[in-house]
Amino acid sequence: MNKVINNISKYSFTQYFLNTIEYERKVGNVEIKVLTDFFFPPQKDNLFWCLYIIKHGFAAYDMLGDKYFSNEKTEKFKYIEMLRKNKAVLKEHNIKPLSEIEDNIANNECISIKTLSAIALLENINVIIIFKKTYCEFINNHENPIHIVHKINDKFNDKFNDKFNDKYKYELTSTKLPFYIDNYVKICSFENPLMPISSYKISELTELCNKIGITDIKQSKNNLYQLIITTLKN
Repeated sequence: MNKVINNISKYSFTQYFLNTIEYERKVGNVEIKVLTDFFFPPQKDNLFWCLYIIKHGFAAYDMLGDKYFSNEKTEKFKYIEMLRKNKAVLKEHNIKPLSEIEDNIANNECISIKTLSAIALLENINVIIIFKKTYCEFINNHENPIHIVHKINDKFNDKFNDKFNDKYKYELTSTKLPFYIDNYVKICSFENPLMPISSYKISELTELCNKIGITDIKQSKNNLYQLIITTLKN
């Protein structure tokens, strides 16, 4: 109990941090707060704010007070300059086109996962995005911790982020990371989840089917491959 209370008092929790509290109840005469495993940033661009918390921490986020909007604009313009100064690094990691990422930051209300991947690369941040029974990893420094963000809307594709109104939540610990890696399907991206069919053995496709709940696996390699893609995107 003391550990829970210490963890709560470690930060100056504002109303926004109430998103992490599931409910309050009494045990005997003692009132306790029961915490969930996730934090939902209430701002429109909650993927950006997940990234902000990963980089700066909850205390810095809380200290912004009512200046979230102006800070978001300032940070995003800094990222545009950072991207422009590191074109070669982005090209080396096949993150392109830069113009699309710049446009996303400057002109859309919400950043896309592709934009997050570019920023994470330049900031040496490790992030895994969980969506349904899949995960997409952006590992940029093996000495740094891995952070877990969940995509919680129903659309698989990463394009037209604002149109789909994507929502994200930040997992407060990484203790479930081994479970996700062992039981979920690793995808290349949310635009093209699988590698070319030639990259897989039929046994590997069968394993992917088992992970996402496909039971009709007595099919040709090509049929299995297409069935996995269809299932992932539905």
